[in-house]
Amino acid sequence: MRKAGRSSTKGQSPKARLFFWMCAGVIVLLLGTALLGRDGYLAVIVNKERVSELQKENAEIEAKNKELRAESRSLRSDERAIEKIAREDLGLVKKGEVVYEFIPSKK
Repeated sequence: MRKAGRSSTKGQSPKARLFFWMCAGVIVLLLGTALLGRDGYLAVIVNKERVSELQKENAEIEAKNKELRAESRSLRSDERAIEKIAREDLGLVKKGEVVYEFIPSKK
């Protein structure tokens, strides 16, 4: 006689046991896919972190673009900015100016 409230597959038919183990296998497979699959829970966590990194990178790029747009506008209209670039980057001088070049000594 079986005790009440106790579940066992010993007294069941082979078809019932096969059905039980197939259902258990499917459940384990579904849980594994839900956790570890391409769109599973772990992938969602990793993707959230990646989205956060990309948003930060995007904000930095937008700030740099804003800075470059402002510099571009000033180079179109501000003669002092144009002169500064010509002197610093191109090494140009005005007529009558004397250029002193200091070469560091080698030790």
